Amino acid sequence: MEKRFTIILMTVVGMTLLCAGIACAIALLSPEPARPMMTDLFKTCTILFHTGVGAIIGLLGGHAMG
Repeated sequence: MEKRFTIILMTVVGMTLLCAGIACAIALLSPEPARPMMTDLFKTCTILFHTGVGAIIGLLGGHAMG
């Protein structure tokens, strides 16, 4: 059971960091004004980052309770 939890947690952490990296890259490298596609991708990555952070907190909290 512990091995599965570690795999799931590392997967969520990796995907969260990937979304954060993509959002940062878009913010730093995108020309002004940004294309609508880039703006949508940035918004999607930030939403996924926030969701990932919530999932990490939930996984760690649930693991500590059980």
